[in-house]
Amino acid sequence: MSFHSKYKKISPWWRLINQEFELLIPHARMTLIFNKTYEDEFVKLNKNGVLTVKAGFRWGASGPTIDTKSSREASLFHDAIYYLSDKGLFEGDDSRKMRQIADDLLYKICIENIMFKWRAKAWLTTLEIFGGFAWESKK
Repeated sequence: MSFHSKYKKISPWWRLINQEFELLIPHARMTLIFNKTYEDEFVKLNKNGVLTVKAGFRWGASGPTIDTKSSREASLFHDAIYYLSDKGLFEGDDSRKMRQIADDLLYKICIENIMFKWRAKAWLTTLEIFGGFAWESKK
């Protein structure tokens, strides 16, 4: 099943910037986050690094971005990992490393989904500069 059949757009049809989406069917991916576990109604991370985002999770790339099919899966997993950071899963010595893993995964998925490399690099650079405001932001 295609990833793009697993979500719906929940922002108004006319909004091109800061679109929001809701996952309808769970979607999983391998991450490089090992030996950490967490589960609630929206996400599940197992110790082997598999992150499952559950139906009902809402996300959208923040900032002045135009979301396209090449960015949606990447922003889903990126938002899910940042969500885990807000839950306190990465507090401590590994926090910076976990944020880098999240940002690098976004870049990797963007490239896999045929985003232009220059655009994916721009997203990554923007995250490196501004992503710290959203990382562990619910403390």
